[in-house]
Amino acid sequence: MNMPTFMVLGAQKAGTTWLHECLQEHPAVFMPQIKELHFFSRAEDNRFSRRHLGFDWYLAQFSDAAGKVAGEATPDYMFYPYVAKELHEFNPDLKLIFMLREPVDRAYSAYWMWRRHTPDLPPFEDVITRHPEFLDRGRYFTQISRFLELFPREQIFVAIYERATAHPEEFFKSLFTFLKIDPTFVPAAASSSVGGTRILPGLRGMLLYKVVSPIINLSFILPIWRKLRRTRVRPLLWSLLGAKSTSGEAQAYEPLPTDARARLTAQFSAENQKLSALLGDDLREWTTSAG
Repeated sequence: MNMPTFMVLGAQKAGTTWLHECLQEHPAVFMPQIKELHFFSRAEDNRFSRRHLGFDWYLAQFSDAAGKVAGEATPDYMFYPYVAKELHEFNPDLKLIFMLREPVDRAYSAYWMWRRHTPDLPPFEDVITRHPEFLDRGRYFTQISRFLELFPREQIFVAIYERATAHPEEFFKSLFTFLKIDPTFVPAAASSSVGGTRILPGLRGMLLYKVVSPIINLSFILPIWRKLRRTRVRPLLWSLLGAKSTSGEAQAYEPLPTDARARLTAQFSAENQKLSALLGDDLREWTTSAG
């Protein structure tokens, strides 16, 4: 029976989407057409949960994985406290790949991702007060520790988003070595832009995210779209729609005020120090960002 042997988890949606696309390109890897299966998410925590469909449905998503390393990418698995135990019960030999982004940037990016289709959303600092999970999702040491209580360290690969996207060839060589597949393969998507939140004003944004996006994600359309998005078609479409991007030089939203960043950075300081000690990594990219 084919079943996943690795999972991609994390707190950065854009980063895990990029990682998912790059992994799909590797000839030795199989990943389902549906990104974020959410099978191990509970319905009370996530409206996309597919737990009710049962294990037969879940395993069927990997029915074509014969002879390949199979995996799936559902970032939210990292956040829910019960998932570590359930994944271990499902397959104690699972390899776990965590994609982590500097926690303040992660929270601010998530806010603007929500706001792009909720234009009347309150200011950022009001939202993080009302919805503490915006910050809790950036407490990585706490979340990863739950997995380390069950899985050996050698089955866990922690990727730093800023480092992976700045040096993708080096990153994928390490990741593919971890998965024990050809480490010399370089995905075409590795050099694509990562992390830009597209902002569409008014009705155009609502139509795109509420109507067009569900159609694109249909099983018979999604593979075609994934091929097209690596060509000039995707940027041309965004341009025609009048979308602004948060990637590159032109920012679609204002930067987080310096005082707010300093205050939030201080809140994550102890957690980041424990993560740094756990990983044996100085997390220098985050220190530079905070400074």
